[in-house]
Amino acid sequence: MLLICRRAPEGALSWQFGAGKVAPGETVGQAAVREGPEEAGMVVEPLAFLQAWLHLDLARPANPHRCTADGSQV
Repeated sequence: MLLICRRAPEGALSWQFGAGKVAPGETVGQAAVREGPEEAGMVVEPLAFLQAWLHLDLARPANPHRCTADGSQV
């Protein structure tokens, strides 16, 4: 799960989930590696799968991974 702090058009800061998706034929870990630079400008390396859960607002599963981002464990 990636949380990104973005500035809204009206100037306020807002915490949001990354909006990336897993591409067809791609694993969740591969998507994390690809989406890290696209969404947050960070190099991401997945370390371990955490517990899956259902995102109630979006009605779709979330598949969180523990990762390193730019060399720091997150």
